[in-house]
Amino acid sequence: MWRVALRGITQRKRRFFSTMIAIVISVGFLTGVSVLSNTIRSAFDSLFSSVYGGTDVVVTSKGALTASARRSPQRLPRSLIDQLRTVDGVAAADGLVQSYAQVVDREGVPIGGSNAPTFGAAWQTDAVLNPFTIAEGRAPAAEGEIVVDRNTAKVGELKIGDRVQVLTLSEPVTETIVGFTRFGQADSPAGFGYSHFVASEADRLFRTGGAVDQILLAARDGVTQEELAARVTAVAGPDNDVFTGAVAAELRQSEFKENLKGFTLFLTVFALVAMFVATFVIFNTFQIVLSQRQREMALLRALGARASQLMRSVVLESALIGLVASVVGLGLGYLVAIGMKALLGAAGFPLARGPVVLDAVTVRNGLVAGIVSTVVAALVPAWRASRVPPVAAMSETILEHGRASRGRIAVGVVVMAGAALLLVTGLRSSGNPAVYRVGGAAGVTVIGLLLLNPVLLVPFTRIAGAPARLRGTAGQLAQENVLRSPRRNALTAFPLLFGAALVGLLLVFTASFKAQVFKTVEGQFKGDFFVNPKNTPIGFSPEVARVVAGVPGVEALTPVRFYFGDPKISDERGGSTDDALIAVDASSVLQTVDIPVLSGAIATMQQGDIAVSSIAAEEHGWKVGDRLTLAIPPDKQAPLRIAAIIDVEKVIGLFQGASALVDTSTFDALDIGRFDQIVYVRTTDRDRTQIAVMKQRLTDALAAYPNVEVGDLASYKKLVDEQVSVFVNFIRYLLAISVVIATIGVANTMKLSIAERTREIGVLRAVGMHRRQGRTMVRWEAITISVFGVLIGCGLGAGFGVAIMRSLRSQGFTESVVPLRDFVVMGLLAAGLGLLAATGAARRVGRLDVLRAIAVE
Repeated sequence: MWRVALRGITQRKRRFFSTMIAIVISVGFLTGVSVLSNTIRSAFDSLFSSVYGGTDVVVTSKGALTASARRSPQRLPRSLIDQLRTVDGVAAADGLVQSYAQVVDREGVPIGGSNAPTFGAAWQTDAVLNPFTIAEGRAPAAEGEIVVDRNTAKVGELKIGDRVQVLTLSEPVTETIVGFTRFGQADSPAGFGYSHFVASEADRLFRTGGAVDQILLAARDGVTQEELAARVTAVAGPDNDVFTGAVAAELRQSEFKENLKGFTLFLTVFALVAMFVATFVIFNTFQIVLSQRQREMALLRALGARASQLMRSVVLESALIGLVASVVGLGLGYLVAIGMKALLGAAGFPLARGPVVLDAVTVRNGLVAGIVSTVVAALVPAWRASRVPPVAAMSETILEHGRASRGRIAVGVVVMAGAALLLVTGLRSSGNPAVYRVGGAAGVTVIGLLLLNPVLLVPFTRIAGAPARLRGTAGQLAQENVLRSPRRNALTAFPLLFGAALVGLLLVFTASFKAQVFKTVEGQFKGDFFVNPKNTPIGFSPEVARVVAGVPGVEALTPVRFYFGDPKISDERGGSTDDALIAVDASSVLQTVDIPVLSGAIATMQQGDIAVSSIAAEEHGWKVGDRLTLAIPPDKQAPLRIAAIIDVEKVIGLFQGASALVDTSTFDALDIGRFDQIVYVRTTDRDRTQIAVMKQRLTDALAAYPNVEVGDLASYKKLVDEQVSVFVNFIRYLLAISVVIATIGVANTMKLSIAERTREIGVLRAVGMHRRQGRTMVRWEAITISVFGVLIGCGLGAGFGVAIMRSLRSQGFTESVVPLRDFVVMGLLAAGLGLLAATGAARRVGRLDVLRAIAVE
């Protein structure tokens, strides 16, 4: 059987080549995700090891090393540093002070943009504890002097002696660059921008009140980290955490790895989608190839080969193909990871120097995924091939059944009925159960369409074949060829159907989300302007709101903050919600935003009050005056009183999906964020005759803050559209890989179909068919199959996109929009994909030697 398997591959190399491409792409995508994740993880492991490389003991406030990125952990008094210096075994002690700071280039653009985070810190004078070193120039010695990392200097084209503006949590400041720093062997830590000030200026700009974020200690010779940590714990007290340097690095590494899981899982899902699509391509290819080899199989049976032997030979063929393709896919994945690392560097995230990490687990997973998917896809065709009767060796007729059996149709109808039942119950439900049922209905429908696609393809081909028939005999033959094997062609179209359904679902969801935001803004916003962050990922200083308040003509303003960490709002009965938090000035918010209040009042909210959404109130039976507890991981808690219940449907767009509203005083007391994300501004210009003048006043007043921009309603909607489009386009690019693999499947089917019909096409050519007519016939076949798959997929995606939005109505999403223009573009793209897929087969038909084709046995 080894010889039979190898011969089956070597004699049909071209037929299996495109199948191998599908495996290579899918394994390459999966491997690339894993390699990139490992490379990033390795870079940050090295980063955190370097941060605490010269540190033996780290002292922080309780839970600070595991705090959320949006949390501002409690700081430690500087007096504690002096106390810890007296501990036996301490050789050096220093405080770490760090906050937001961003250098502005000569063009007034913040360096780093909205990509890599940018930090400011107090320069640590102890060289052992400081992971940064001076690469050029000197350390800062007085207020007004800074050093910046070499990566920031390169990006901003900065020189020593330059005077630069630096944005901070407080007011912007102008500083003189006196030196450039390196972080270990890298120009910056993982591409993060770092500016260092003298300690006194850092305290003022970061509003530390003379406190520090961490205290770093170095041990004397002969004192271990564990010994020093034990001695320090007694002095630091129970309200603070004490870690060895090694443990502190491990905690930061673990936290980062946990955060990286979501990113890796997101990409892995799309890699698995590509693998799923590739499996169908492999299945269809083996099914066609083995049907063309039925005489060979029957002859082997007639010569004494057992069915199990034939099946093993085919499985062995698939395993060898999967192995070769997977090895190539591993190489492709490695190259993809290198390219992604370079793209991250170009986008402002240059990782530390080091190799791209391809570990044994990634190699194993790539090989297993490629080989297993290929073998599994080949099992059914192999089983069918092994059951070919010996008498078929005497027949020239292919025994493949082209149409769906009655049993298959019956099962498909039952499956679709189950999907309809799930859909109806989902649309009648609310909350998460509704979403789960509608999503389940979508999955069951996909299975039903897999079974019923051959039935649907027949009427579609007859109706949609009208344009093909206009091309004369070639078009008519194309239609008949598609109808000749509807089951095979429907299976070929299924991967395109699946990919188009995912894209269609995404298009409906994003169009509906944007419509919801726009409707909310237009209906509830009572102001005139928005002050939005620009080129910064974390928001902007509260000083911006104070500047805006002083502009002549400003009647009211509302700074808004968000917390999208893991807040949990619960009652004593166990009812809870994880709604994201909004923080506003309760006394002024109603002047800029119309918040429909179902009960209670917002204007009188104080510290310790909360306004909850109508959804959470209805679900848990909450009412005004009830007592709740807000928990912010890992250890922050605050008692709250319900002061109002709001109609979340009317404001969900303005507050980016957050629905639990607290006063800014409550937010500040929790110390979970120091930056404003947006400011709503209302002016005295009620007839809007001076709107351009007011916008210019605000812009001029905020000239010192290049990380914000002033916009009106139209510009805000444009900003939302751009933000959503970035996310949508990223997903489209990921799904495009699946579409490429699906197109390979169509091309495979066309090439194999032409090989199967070589004699037939030769006869047609002999009786007068021109080369151009032959190519036209092939192209129309491919276009019909591709358009069928994409149109059914678009219908599925659009239908369930609307259904999912309707299942979210109880959560405030009331808009359901089907972007028809995008779907028309997808239909045209399907025709283009069909033409592309038919290129190879059409070329082969055009070059066909008539006499040899007729002589084929």
